[in-house]
Amino acid sequence: MPDEVITDLAQIQRASVAKEDENDAFRTFVKLEVELSDRRLNTLVSETTAQVWKHIDCRTCANCCRTRHPVFSRTEVQRIAAHLGLTLEEVRSRYLTSDAETGRYITRELPCPFLDGNLCGIYEVRPAVCADYPHLQRNLRSRLWQVLDNDTTCPIVYNVVERLKKSLGFVKP
Repeated sequence: MPDEVITDLAQIQRASVAKEDENDAFRTFVKLEVELSDRRLNTLVSETTAQVWKHIDCRTCANCCRTRHPVFSRTEVQRIAAHLGLTLEEVRSRYLTSDAETGRYITRELPCPFLDGNLCGIYEVRPAVCADYPHLQRNLRSRLWQVLDNDTTCPIVYNVVERLKKSLGFVKP
């Protein structure tokens, strides 16, 4: 298992783009060849994530907040409005737009309007999609395409995927 954890965003983005075909092959490998149960695979992902997270402080990065549009439910928007002392309509008109695909709300702009430096200005009431990021705690096998989509922007995801390739015995095509 490699000890080095890569945190340079430019390096991660270049490497992720260069590894697109490799990552597609890894996704197929995990789906079709890894003989671990989903439970054991998820345990391995959880352990690997914990190892990587020891070396990365999201508050020094916040790249997800700069590059991703979080999805908000109506209930989450109401909670944020109350937290900010605004009406639901004020929060929606100032910060959000409707997402036609999901019928929920997304931020109008990037970076996230609630980002303050590298910290979340609504951390206590942030939406579930933000609280759960980088989404490595759920079934990896069925969600690997989403995970690989996040590896271009998140140092944690990038390093977890690279370590999983080694620990699962993936051979580059």
